[in-house]
Amino acid sequence: MDIQAHISLADHAAFVGGKFYVNGGGWNNRPPVPVPWSLILEVRVPWHDNNRKMCRLAEPDGRLRRPR
Repeated sequence: MDIQAHISLADHAAFVGGKFYVNGGGWNNRPPVPVPWSLILEVRVPWHDNNRKMCRLAEPDGRLRRPR
């Protein structure tokens, strides 16, 4: 299985209507003062694997999140 992932920081990101909207993306370092930011994670999988369950998100206390 050939999975590719890309992680980036941005000023703002939203997923609306099946599309990613990213503003100010691609930081290479964070400023020394606190600022709002978004973490963007894009995962690409081969077409024939797109319906396979590959991972699950965990809650902050470590419990696995229930599937929706």
